[in-house]
Amino acid sequence: YTGPESSTDNNKPGGDPMNIRNILGFVLITATTMIASAKSYNRMIVFGDSLVDSGTYGAVAGPRGGGIFTVNPGQNWVENLGQKLGLEVKSNRQEGFNLPVRMMGGLNFAQGGARISQNPGSGVDKGYTARSMADQIKLFTDAEKSFDNNDLVVIGAGAIDVLLQAQLIAAQKIDLKQALKNIDAATTDLSNLVKSVKHNGNPFILVPTLPDISTSPKSLEGGTASVQLFAILQNQFNEGVRTKIKGLTSDAQVHGWKIMVIHFDRLDQQIAKRPGFYGLTNLTSPACALNLLPADSALFCNEKTLVAPGADQTYKFADKLHPTPAVHRIMADFVNLQLN
Repeated sequence: YTGPESSTDNNKPGGDPMNIRNILGFVLITATTMIASAKSYNRMIVFGDSLVDSGTYGAVAGPRGGGIFTVNPGQNWVENLGQKLGLEVKSNRQEGFNLPVRMMGGLNFAQGGARISQNPGSGVDKGYTARSMADQIKLFTDAEKSFDNNDLVVIGAGAIDVLLQAQLIAAQKIDLKQALKNIDAATTDLSNLVKSVKHNGNPFILVPTLPDISTSPKSLEGGTASVQLFAILQNQFNEGVRTKIKGLTSDAQVHGWKIMVIHFDRLDQQIAKRPGFYGLTNLTSPACALNLLPADSALFCNEKTLVAPGADQTYKFADKLHPTPAVHRIMADFVNLQLN
């Protein structure tokens, strides 16, 4: 994925007709490949945190105009990707807030607030269940026993593990050296989970890196020191993911790979360079009026709680951490290009 740098003057109307024919041919080939890849996967199975949660807390958030951690009724990137591939992405269950578990029948086990392998996660004081990703995978294997060779599995968490280390440093409970060791342990846990899923049916696996937390409103409100700290912590995590998954990945085309790292941090670098190319005008402020939302969370955000009409389409962030539906679509396109 090269982003805006891939465009040339010949792509404009009136450019070289031969080049235009080549572009049209490429589009046709790409479209055909997309159709073929949509038939390559039997199911899409998701494990992770709020970035990919499809409605774990919908029983409480839904009646308040919310549902998932973006501007509702938007879709997150795995839901958008599933739509592109013709695969259902639906929550496995609704729970939390002391409500009984309600089985929804889907294969998205992700839960807002989840860590990679440790419990409790974040937000349990607010009512989240925040089951760890390790526990989510166990829920699937307890019910299904194994994955299918043609399943597409998303294994994506780590933001909460990173945020926790920043909180512990701020509370002077640990130093930076210990925080980096803890993050290294978290990426080892993530790698082990990926290996266990691979060995239990050999499905296709997507492992996303963390988006750029250091440029989020949550980081920016802490000033320069906060931005620098988050940059160090997230880079430790993302490089750990790249290094530890490297031996299991391949750059081969969709039928040749089995594990692929999705570099969302590098996508964020492209967005920062050319926000207008992606249709974004605000990269630093929440699109949601946080004073109107319980716990300042996009989980309860909708079109009526925006700071301005259309902010969900032009702002990068919905709240202090979570992307808007517009950015989730960009993320889905970014992943889909790599699948093809």
